[in-house]
Amino acid sequence: MTIDTGARTVRMQSQKQIFAIVSVITILALVYRPLARHLDAWYSGLSTLLIVLIAVVYVCYQYYFVLRDIEYLLVTDTQLPGFLRVRHFPVRPLSNGRFAVEIPLEAFYSYRVVRAWRGLRTYIVLSEHQGNQVYTYPRFSITILRKREKMELFRLLDQYAKVHDGAGTAS
Repeated sequence: MTIDTGARTVRMQSQKQIFAIVSVITILALVYRPLARHLDAWYSGLSTLLIVLIAVVYVCYQYYFVLRDIEYLLVTDTQLPGFLRVRHFPVRPLSNGRFAVEIPLEAFYSYRVVRAWRGLRTYIVLSEHQGNQVYTYPRFSITILRKREKMELFRLLDQYAKVHDGAGTAS
């Protein structure tokens, strides 16, 4: 089974770029003197107010992705037979970290669902059992997943986990 949010991530990145371009063009149009004078004739300082409003909306839109900690996510057990592969990277400005985890299915021990920021962020922490040690991987965000995809992910992880803590029942 494979869960891939690639198309959704590309669509989000495209929307962010289009919104940035539209914002810049609108701000440049509002700075244009004849248009600014025309708007200011209706209400003094209207062009400046619109510029500030557009800039604030753009910053809030970008901050949304930071606040939710949305990440591209690929989870599969079929690409590399005998391994659980998880690839993820943040979808936010100035972030170039790309992370991958490959756990042999026979060594996959457990997973845990972690909620943060009053439920705005949802993470999964994977554990691997080697010898007498249990190693825990850094968490990855599943905030981008829809409810159906989360249930598929939990079903996939429950299938291979040696220890079940009931985490798969979370939505």
